[in-house]
Amino acid sequence: MPYRCHFRCKAGLAYGWGHLVRAATLAAYLRQRPDIWQVTFAVDGEAESRVFLDGRGLTDAILSAPGDGAERALLGANPPDLVIVDMLEPSPDLLARYRRDGCRLLVFSDTGIPHADADLVICPNLEEVWAATRNDRMIGGLDFVIVPAAIVAAGRARGPAPAAARRLFVNMGGSVSRRVFANAAATVERLAQRGFGGVFLLGYDRDFEIDADMRRRLRGFRLMDGTDRLADLFSASDIALTAAGYMRYDVAAAGLPTVLVSLVDHQHWFGKLFRAKGIADYGGSIVDGDPDALAARVVALADDPAARARYSDTGRRLVDGKALERIAAAAEDLLRRAGKAVS
Repeated sequence: MPYRCHFRCKAGLAYGWGHLVRAATLAAYLRQRPDIWQVTFAVDGEAESRVFLDGRGLTDAILSAPGDGAERALLGANPPDLVIVDMLEPSPDLLARYRRDGCRLLVFSDTGIPHADADLVICPNLEEVWAATRNDRMIGGLDFVIVPAAIVAAGRARGPAPAAARRLFVNMGGSVSRRVFANAAATVERLAQRGFGGVFLLGYDRDFEIDADMRRRLRGFRLMDGTDRLADLFSASDIALTAAGYMRYDVAAAGLPTVLVSLVDHQHWFGKLFRAKGIADYGGSIVDGDPDALAARVVALADDPAARARYSDTGRRLVDGKALERIAAAAEDLLRRAGKAVS
């Protein structure tokens, strides 16, 4: 009998989508090995989450608040050997509730919290930002950044940096608020006036509509909702302007030279970290920043093929796309050490 693995995550306009994207990518990967893994999946989210999960092949995933009747019924029918939790800051009560069922617990922690109830904590940012929290239950660093295989392949196929870079990919996360969009659109409008064009990816969830006047002001840019074809969009772009959320890993693996911006406080640290490592440039906050200054920063990178080549090479080298294999191996090792075996 294969290992039974249950995923719990959360997504939404106010919460973001990175946790759902990462968890769904890992769940889909484990399902490719049905002799080893039997997977169930629950997300605290809205209808947009359902559409996203269906697109990833997780059609039997449930929309469910943590510990509600739907999830209890699911776990009752499929008692897990392992629960994988991917949320911003899961409460100790929630983690203890899963542990009471007698299973092992793997938690993703982007903020370096050690989570005493977890058997294994994976923090992609651990070695870069929160090294002081490291203990023998925590593993992390860029080796554990999950990136879809198609994006890694796009990075390997990327050629030399072109002399002129005017094809721009823009994204402010999986969910975009009216305020963030307004400030980002002001920057993109200035870039459109400088001859840039490309794609403005709006994500899966937003609290506004786009009128004809805004579309006119962003001429040359195709406004798109969320898509699973990121690799194709990256391949068709010379440069990117994105939030320093999970997308920063995708553009790095794709070798797409990028100016990162922050939407919330912790993204400020991620942006500074990527700039220090030579993976991307960082332009500060998109929420209260100056659109003229940010547009000028994008233009400067676009006009510097040597800098673009450095960012592209460094990103592809440091985000190698093998995290899914490493995490699956770590999960299997955790269950073997607990005395559980595939039968």
